[in-house]
Amino acid sequence: MTRAASGCPVQPFSPAFLSDPHPTYDHLRREAPVQQVVMPSGEQVWLVTRYDDVRQGLADPRLSNDQTRLKIQRPFAALPSKVESALTTDMLNVDPPVHTRLRSVIAEAFTQQKANAMRGTLQRICDQLLEELAAREIVDVVSDYAGVFATRATAALLGIPAEYSQPFHQWGNEIASTILKKNNDDELLRPAADMHDFGRRLIDHKRREPQDDLLSRLVLAHDSDELSWEELASMINLLLIAGREGPANMIGTGIHLLLTHPRELARLRARPELIETAVEEFLRFEAPLGLAIYRSADEPITLSGVTIPAGEPILFSLLSTGRDPERFEDADDLDVGRTAKQHLGFGWGRHYCLGAPLGRLEVQTAIGSLVRKFPQLRPAEPGEEARWNPSVITRGLVSLRVLTK
Repeated sequence: MTRAASGCPVQPFSPAFLSDPHPTYDHLRREAPVQQVVMPSGEQVWLVTRYDDVRQGLADPRLSNDQTRLKIQRPFAALPSKVESALTTDMLNVDPPVHTRLRSVIAEAFTQQKANAMRGTLQRICDQLLEELAAREIVDVVSDYAGVFATRATAALLGIPAEYSQPFHQWGNEIASTILKKNNDDELLRPAADMHDFGRRLIDHKRREPQDDLLSRLVLAHDSDELSWEELASMINLLLIAGREGPANMIGTGIHLLLTHPRELARLRARPELIETAVEEFLRFEAPLGLAIYRSADEPITLSGVTIPAGEPILFSLLSTGRDPERFEDADDLDVGRTAKQHLGFGWGRHYCLGAPLGRLEVQTAIGSLVRKFPQLRPAEPGEEARWNPSVITRGLVSLRVLTK
């Protein structure tokens, strides 16, 4: 029996909620922090919204990420088996010791030292893109800047050659927007199949012409029996989607927050060194990943006095935790100088985002450079309501038109 989220400003995961989830999350944190809700797919799941509960749950070794254990239909179960396995046999969807093995294969590529080594490349990508946009008076920050920058940065990291620079960013966005929707099989199949085919061709290319890049090292790991074919394909798809979607969404969101908080934009312009704390604040205020992947447990789990039965699917809201007043003072105020870093924008526990150091640097570079390049940056249509992607999973803007002159 599903308990209704009574008294909520809007029901969780309704179209109105996806446009502005924060009033509802505020209500749930106060009145029903561990609440059974209905997903757009029609499935009943448990939603956890308080910071302390989410952090505890994400670090709880009793909770499993193994999607095959779910009592509800798996998110990609309707896809052909080869396509499903190419999207789900990655380190997000498995538990130790498999998770530990998969993570170790790429961990070296995502250290802080490796991220710092990418700094010059990221700045060059950014400078070139800004020069391309400088002649235009109106720029869509989401499609013209954030998405293009994140796509080029992901391609540089992985070693995707120019002739293979297909719009993999579009497939990732479509998958993120479609997953967990009701009757989504047809909408999900095309971008998932395209992504699978793209990854397979990349693998074939790197096997023929290996380079000193991450994709070549992953192919070598497969050929050395460190990764199965399904693990290799799924790892590449994860890097393509997460490596592009997270930074792209955060860049667009960060610029939106600055434009809607002009005093904070002025602070950042006056003190460019605040870009590091500003990015942490954006991650707290509007986490780019709204919900962590489904968890479940073999035994009952109690959070905030509510016992979730064994085997029940659980979703932890990263987006809600950043506005929890029990954890963050003046949680609804944006403060680019805030020094509290223990937000959950990159997750927590053993599945904490491996690419966090690089992701931070990408967003710092892109937003800092844009603010410096265009000192007159302002909304093209002041007062226009932000349009957010209708995704249950990710949090990002559809469009953000700005004036550069």
